Formats: sequence, structure tokens, C-alpha cells
Amino acid sequence: MSLTAQILLWSIAFVALALNIAVTIRLATLHQYSSRQKLLQLLLVWAIPVADATIVWLITKDDERPQTPAKEREFYEGGWF
Repeated sequence: MSLTAQILLWSIAFVALALNIAVTIRLATLHQYSSRQKLLQLLLVWAIPVADATIVWLITKDDERPQTPAKEREFYEGGWF
């Protein structure tokens, strides 16, 4: 991965973390919501990025394994089979 891509990914991660922290602090200081509402909202704020990251990791983890070449297909006059 290039240095530019790494910097971009780390920047996005930093912004996402900073936003989550800012929302957490904001929710903690609001008095309009009950403790239960605050807790549920905080769970959403923190669980969705974790769930998204887990899904992406599960999808991309197979890309790290070396790919075995597909069996070469035979060609005949009528096309591939």
C-alpha cells in the first residue's frame, strides 16, 4: 500500500474516532434524554463503526490468501467448455 493511501486511511480513521468522541461528549452533557436513551444512542454511535469494520474485514480477509490458478480450460472449435 502506498504512503498516500496509508495517510488517507489513517486520516479517515482519526476523523471518525474524533467524531465518535465528540458525539459521546455531547450525549453525555445533554439533559433532555434519559440515561437509557443516552446509553442506546451511544451503543449505536460506537457499535455501527465496529460492525462495519468487522464486515469489511470478513469480506477482505480471503484476499490475503494466495490464489491458486484456475484449471486451464480446453478449447475446441465450438468454443470453451
